[in-house]
Amino acid sequence: MKERLLTWPPDITPVPGETVNLEPDQARHGLLSLRLGVGQKLTLTGHLGLAPAEVTEADRKSLILKVRLLGPFESSSDPGPILVLPLIRPSRFDWAVEKAAELGASELWPLITARTRISEPTVGESKKARWRRLAQEARKQCARPTPLIINDILSWSNFTAALRTYKGPKLLPTLYGQSWPALEEPPLILIGPEGGFTDSEISELNNLEFWPLCLGPAILRTETAALAALSQWQTISSQYHPNNK
Repeated sequence: MKERLLTWPPDITPVPGETVNLEPDQARHGLLSLRLGVGQKLTLTGHLGLAPAEVTEADRKSLILKVRLLGPFESSSDPGPILVLPLIRPSRFDWAVEKAAELGASELWPLITARTRISEPTVGESKKARWRRLAQEARKQCARPTPLIINDILSWSNFTAALRTYKGPKLLPTLYGQSWPALEEPPLILIGPEGGFTDSEISELNNLEFWPLCLGPAILRTETAALAALSQWQTISSQYHPNNK
């Protein structure tokens, strides 16, 4: 049976044993799509992880769904990579956000490079909110215990400044790169923009000690490279993932 997942109200501090009304969109999904009824068990997602719950009231006419939290929220102890993704066409970036959430990225850093065609002012808060909704829905779909954190859009200068104090491993997929290095912690993965990096940007990246990573012989689109890198990371990291032991 497919696991029933709904989202805990983000403005309510979770307390085991507490009963709450789910938000209208979650109640509608639970009542009309999942056909939940009183006494049925489900899993709730929240910023702290996943938690078990049961339905205490289900009214399809008024779209009221109340649930009781049966235990604490628990998250995974295995953080995923940080994915740095240059802005691309909105529909393709939306798709990449979904896949990053499904494939276990811990954070997504939207980035503006010299050849990025979309500027931060054209994105707007509504688009950023959409990315977060897409990430949350993707998280529910795959029962992921921890959320994908989507950071504010970074300019190139702010991004490189952040990297100067970043202590973890840094990978840069490139056609002429090498195989995956031995890693003791999840890496930061920087995906190239449409049209590639400029010579000036490449020079800065060289000074920041990125590991050149080969994802295969083909030249990949930005969003495809992100998917390939995260998929490969999942395969490599699965050998010591607790759920696979």
